[in-house]
Amino acid sequence: MYTGLTPDKVLVKRFVTAAFFSDALADNHPLFVTISDYVNDNLMAAIAKTYDEGRLLLIASTDLDAQQPVIWNVGRSVPGK
Repeated sequence: MYTGLTPDKVLVKRFVTAAFFSDALADNHPLFVTISDYVNDNLMAAIAKTYDEGRLLLIASTDLDAQQPVIWNVGRSVPGK
C-alpha cells in the first residue's frame, strides 16, 4: 500500500485563507478513505483471531499533550463491545 501512495490519497490542499477560517491548510479526508479501504471489519476480525491464538499487533503512537509514547494492543477486544 505505502509504495503506491500518492499525495492525492492523503490530503487535499486548501486555499491559504483556510489558515484563518479553518483548522488546517489541508483536508485529510482522502487519508481516511485510503485507510478504510484496507482496515475494515474483516481485517480487525483476523487480527482478533490471531490475538486469541497468542500473537500481538502493537502499534506505537505519541500522546502530544502528555508528551508520552502510547502502545496500542490492536488485537485485544474491549470488554462490553
